[in-house]
Amino acid sequence: MQVRLMREFGYVLGNLDATIILQRPKLSPHKEKIRANLCELLGADPSVVNIKVGVCGTVAVLPSRPKRNWAENSIGGFSIERKFVALDSDALLSGAGKDT
Repeated sequence: MQVRLMREFGYVLGNLDATIILQRPKLSPHKEKIRANLCELLGADPSVVNIKVGVCGTVAVLPSRPKRNWAENSIGGFSIERKFVALDSDALLSGAGKDT
């Protein structure tokens, strides 16, 4: 929907810089496919889309609900999650735009 609105109001994607961080799997082998899919989805030229990928170690997070035995699968009261996903992105839109 946002892509449709962007086009409706006369904007195009000028630049997209995205960083994807996963605990696993490693995304490096899939980076170009992710980039190609984003370009197709956004109708953007590949020269304006930059994708960075990374991995992280185990992440400690606050438990969503108390556990019966806080020591089980935890360190210092924080549960240890086996999965972690983070995405950071910045986009620059260009165009004259239309008055609403």
